[in-house]
Amino acid sequence: MNIVRRCKRCGVLQDIGFMHYNNQVGWLCDHRQSCSIRLYNEKREKTGCEKVKERDLYKKALLKWGTDAQIQMTIEECAELIVVLAKANRNINGSTYEEITEELADVLIMIKQMELLFPNLEKVKEIKLKKLGELLCHI
Repeated sequence: MNIVRRCKRCGVLQDIGFMHYNNQVGWLCDHRQSCSIRLYNEKREKTGCEKVKERDLYKKALLKWGTDAQIQMTIEECAELIVVLAKANRNINGSTYEEITEELADVLIMIKQMELLFPNLEKVKEIKLKKLGELLCHI
């Protein structure tokens, strides 16, 4: 059964996907990402922010705040994600899907910066594949 709702962000009518998370019911908009990108671009144009490639943005952040500060920020963002996940797991203060996704996004942004600081990606890929192989054996 398809359910159609109007997006609260942009007003476009879209099919809405149904999801369950931690015994909570929520709605996910099929076009959430494209809607967010469109709204971000509109905001960027209004504020006069320059258009930058994602990788270049990570480099600029590292240059502006420095290596030590960004490593510390990565630690803090990981810690915040851990706290939100622990609360969701124990149903404390009703950590929501939105809180988890926001913290996850923060961690992913910081990880991309760490990839620039520690550029031995071939070794990382090698270790990742090894660990995925181990995981496969356990499933």
